[in-house]
Amino acid sequence: MGSNADLWHTAEALLRRGNDQLSVRPADEDFRLPKFAEPFRDRLRENAERLAESASIDIEFIRKRNVRKEDPVKVALGKRGEHPGLVCILSAMEPCSTQAPA
Repeated sequence: MGSNADLWHTAEALLRRGNDQLSVRPADEDFRLPKFAEPFRDRLRENAERLAESASIDIEFIRKRNVRKEDPVKVALGKRGEHPGLVCILSAMEPCSTQAPA
């Protein structure tokens, strides 16, 4: 994928351009944001699953936009107590205008 500097410049270009396609070296290659983000998404998910398993908690998927994220945290704290440690892991799908549905 290139050096960290190349990755940084590519990410900056994506943010400036604001859509899911930009040309990268070589010029005839197309770059797609979902494909680019896939390994990062997978690593995040794997790490969250590992943390959840080691803390014996479930990952809670928030399906509605109007859910206050503090509410599931309060419920989890009520069940486990207020001792230090991982309380809960929340997952949500954020709308993104640069990614078309699969």
